[in-house]
Amino acid sequence: AFLAGNCTSCDNHHYCIPMGYHSYGIYKRLQAGGLVDTNSNIALYALTGNSKPFCRVHYEVVLKVANTTASITHGPESGKLSITLVDRNNNKSDHMFLEEEQKFYKPGVIEKKMVAVKDTGHPPVFVIVEWKYETNLFNPMTWRLLKSPSIYVEYMKLSSIEYNTDITVCPKRNKPVVANLPTIMKPKYLVEIVNK
Repeated sequence: AFLAGNCTSCDNHHYCIPMGYHSYGIYKRLQAGGLVDTNSNIALYALTGNSKPFCRVHYEVVLKVANTTASITHGPESGKLSITLVDRNNNKSDHMFLEEEQKFYKPGVIEKKMVAVKDTGHPPVFVIVEWKYETNLFNPMTWRLLKSPSIYVEYMKLSSIEYNTDITVCPKRNKPVVANLPTIMKPKYLVEIVNK
């Protein structure tokens, strides 16, 4: 459930406590304020890195594949999406795939995933998204003979557990994310589309 992004909505008496050195202090403050139920157990989850620094910043990523005419005409696509977060100082997180294996994305579908990236020091201000496409000789659903392998992303929302921030980004002018071509997604592109 945690990896699927289902443990980030904190309701009454189930407040999120960041995993790490300060967890107990935060729990005690919430307890003193009557904000946690002391009669129930708490669960803390964390994803760690395989190299120093091992601590990572956790993001719930909500991806909506566009349901536009262009997306429907293009059809479903099989591949892997990766993200790189960029903060206000232009520091980049590590390159992170949303799924380890290729996934089939249909127009209109909403996907949710929990990812952990190396901390850059600040929350992201934009995201670099890449589409990795691999054809399979035995699976005709992966063949793209007349169209370029791409995916139409309507928006991507990233919610940070540690920074307690949300950012919603989209591609400029509803352009597709084309295979092996980094696409910059920013919040201001979402505003431009809404104001059209």
